[in-house]
Amino acid sequence: MAGYLGAIISDFCGLTSHYVFHDWVFSYFFMEAGIVERAQHTYLAFGVVFSAGCLAYQIKSRQPTPGWWTLAAGFFFLFLEDAHNTRHYITRTLLDIDRNTPVLQASVELSYYVFLASVMLLALFLLLRSGTLPKLARRLLLIGYPLYGLIAFASATRNIGDWYRVVGSWIQERLIEGRTISFPWSDEVYTCTAISSFVFIDGLVEESIELIAATLLLAAVLYCFQEYRKPFVS
Repeated sequence: MAGYLGAIISDFCGLTSHYVFHDWVFSYFFMEAGIVERAQHTYLAFGVVFSAGCLAYQIKSRQPTPGWWTLAAGFFFLFLEDAHNTRHYITRTLLDIDRNTPVLQASVELSYYVFLASVMLLALFLLLRSGTLPKLARRLLLIGYPLYGLIAFASATRNIGDWYRVVGSWIQERLIEGRTISFPWSDEVYTCTAISSFVFIDGLVEESIELIAATLLLAAVLYCFQEYRKPFVS
């Protein structure tokens, strides 16, 4: 919430425009390697660790383990993508595809996302089939999975028709631009303006939804870890 409030005050409505940290709040929270993205990296890394922990407890309990092997691998691949932009390395470095061919770029990136999705969906299928997934964890996964898939698809197709900019402009025109903010102790009125439409979607919207999805997935794994370890805790 601090990040959203700070972005509104600093970047959209210019209440801090006379200070040196104007535009700093949005960048600090929502841009590449910002707080929100670093939180995602941390959650995905914890996903690997605690999936391995669930695997260990399931082995001790002589319960089915393929789902946890696969989920740990899936979290690892998601971490690599989120922290090191694996798809960009494939498209731009290995295949030398630039942004002048957005359809080709999107096709390659979507193919990579299909691979990631296949690993994660296989893990979900195996876990659901095992019958050992607690009810709450199942609900969290079934919410987190579609969110992650939605934002992955959006990211892979962002350059087709430049739709990030189109949608970003549409949202800001209706919710932000021209809005005014004032305070009881001051007569001054601040008028909100738009920021870069692409940055708005790529930073604030995409990173926020991705963090929510990662949080749901990690919460499901942590709950399983807690439940699986109970028989071994005196």
